[in-house]
Amino acid sequence: MVHEDGFGLDTRTDGQIWFTDPQVKTLPDNGDTRFRGNVFELITENDRCGIQVTPETGECRWGGETMDDNDAILCMLQLE
Repeated sequence: MVHEDGFGLDTRTDGQIWFTDPQVKTLPDNGDTRFRGNVFELITENDRCGIQVTPETGECRWGGETMDDNDAILCMLQLE
């Protein structure tokens, strides 16, 4: 959506990053939903959800195949 549809981002002088629409208007903030608590709470919540984070979690498993753009965008939109 960023490259093909004209959305973008801008880094301001204060270091903040702002997202823009195809008309280069700043998109409104949708709230900060990222985890900001303590690590023990995060581990407990991950365990409750069956999420196992290991040293291998961040490893790239890409084998060079072509990405399915439609599937990737659908997954991102479902997170909204």
